[in-house]
Amino acid sequence: MIRDSTVRHSFDVHKVKEGLEAIGALMKNKLNNINLYPYREMEKSRELIEELSHNDPSHTAMMEFSIFLFQFYSQDIGEYDSDTVLQITCNNALKALTILPTELSIIPHGNEIMEMFTYKTDETLIDASMDELYKRYKANPVIKLTNGSYLVPVLIDLYQAVYNRPFHLMISDDAYTTTAGTNRGISAEKIVYSLLSKVFGESNTFRSVNLIKGKNSLSDIDVLCVCGNYALVVQVKSKQLTMTARTGDNEKFAKDFKLAFQDAYDQGLVCRRALLAKDTVFIRKDDNKEIKIGNLKDAFILCVSTDNIAAISFLTAANIRRKQSDHYPMAVSVFELEIFTHYLNKPELFLYYMRQRTSIDDRLHAVNEICALAHHLIHKIWASSQYSKMIIDQTCASFVDKDYYAFKNSIPLENADDAFNTRWHNKDFDAVCDAIRSFRHSNSTDILFTLLDYSSGSIDSMMDKFALCRNQTEQDHKIRAATFYSKEDKTSGISYIVSILEDYDEAFDRLQMLCSLNQYKYKADRWIGLGCCIQSGKPVDYAVIYEEQWSFDPEMESIVSQLDKGTAKGKKRGRNDQCPCGSNKKYIKCCGKGR
Repeated sequence: MIRDSTVRHSFDVHKVKEGLEAIGALMKNKLNNINLYPYREMEKSRELIEELSHNDPSHTAMMEFSIFLFQFYSQDIGEYDSDTVLQITCNNALKALTILPTELSIIPHGNEIMEMFTYKTDETLIDASMDELYKRYKANPVIKLTNGSYLVPVLIDLYQAVYNRPFHLMISDDAYTTTAGTNRGISAEKIVYSLLSKVFGESNTFRSVNLIKGKNSLSDIDVLCVCGNYALVVQVKSKQLTMTARTGDNEKFAKDFKLAFQDAYDQGLVCRRALLAKDTVFIRKDDNKEIKIGNLKDAFILCVSTDNIAAISFLTAANIRRKQSDHYPMAVSVFELEIFTHYLNKPELFLYYMRQRTSIDDRLHAVNEICALAHHLIHKIWASSQYSKMIIDQTCASFVDKDYYAFKNSIPLENADDAFNTRWHNKDFDAVCDAIRSFRHSNSTDILFTLLDYSSGSIDSMMDKFALCRNQTEQDHKIRAATFYSKEDKTSGISYIVSILEDYDEAFDRLQMLCSLNQYKYKADRWIGLGCCIQSGKPVDYAVIYEEQWSFDPEMESIVSQLDKGTAKGKKRGRNDQCPCGSNKKYIKCCGKGR
């Protein structure tokens, strides 16, 4: 509990949360009860409203009201009596945005909350700067009317005021200001750690990591997440953009942006280089213990702000200073990060998105990262050399807004038939990924990345062939194999083999052989081998990965050629001839088995 020294109010987080939820429910219900019939013929809004009402009735009233206000102030409404329309507009606005004393009496702690966030007039603010007025409003976004009612012009501003109030109360004490700032930074780190540890697991998520090289401290990482051969470097900042910066003061914006994002990126870049250099010691500040990190292939930079800044993605792309060779960062607010951890709830899924997103760098144009996330969940973000720019419509984010709102409020969306809720999903593929994830090997992440690179159609076909192999082996106990290679991608392929447990050794040897030969044959950068013992009931029981750089090999060339033709020196290969793959087994017992 925090007590306001200037006003006799105490801030109890749990009581305020309870009352705020009741206030939000009341105002949304009032919006649903507003009669907007006089406006429904204006600018053909009726068709739009009907469509919105069908897909998302809980938000229709609010959207309808906003549409009317926009039309009233921007369109020609000469056919209507302007005084009547304006009167109706104002009356309905006040009904929707005003909380009456009788309504307030049934809200838990209602009067205390409204008084706590009511704007106080102050004659000393007549000559105040825009920044000061903005701060005062953001801290107190409620207006008390003469009849004892309370006007809440923007409900989200009240939510944000509640979020910021504890900090504002603490920094009002001059002696505690520095400590409050330090504690706010620590709290921000803890919040981000709490969100990411649910994805990566507490054993793979570390807070406040000091980087030591020799006897020198290079830098520190606010939150570090590790999965296989990859890491996520998270730098958290609590600096807010001032109103002056938000309203077009370029000099002020540059200063605020540096403190909020540029400094976080520069620090993340230093940490990323240290992680990949393999000559740095990582020490947890809380217990001074060393964190053992293996050889990493890559590390991604994530900048997180505690401020709810609109268009973070766009601002980052336009203003971040970096060399062309420097790794591109992703920037989100802590509120957006919560949404990301909900949909990308496995470490490989989160890191795969980071890989795809940062590979596109500033060629992607999106107002915020939620737009990019929605596009990725529906279509998958892909960096194509064919295009110099990728533009994502802002309305794409509305899918996530609706779906996540429904999740948070336990609203069922089974009947939703939009592009987001009907996006591709394959349960068999999920089972394959879960099996590979359970290996907990450093290469598991690379194997999953390779699988995720395939299109949904290719994955569906792959899963069907996997199932066919398992069904055939279950019936006759013979080894079955299948190979997949993307002619479009030309960088990777997959071999799958199924056997009974008794033939495990032979199947494993053959899988290694298939991967080696296929990687050479198709000149692929990477080849994945997946194996299954039918008795386990799992789709994958073991895996191998080949990532050797292709180079011409006369012996391999001969073996591949003979296997393709099924001949050796122009003669038909006999059942008892030695297999050309080099296994020292008979052809019929090796690559010729089942032919």
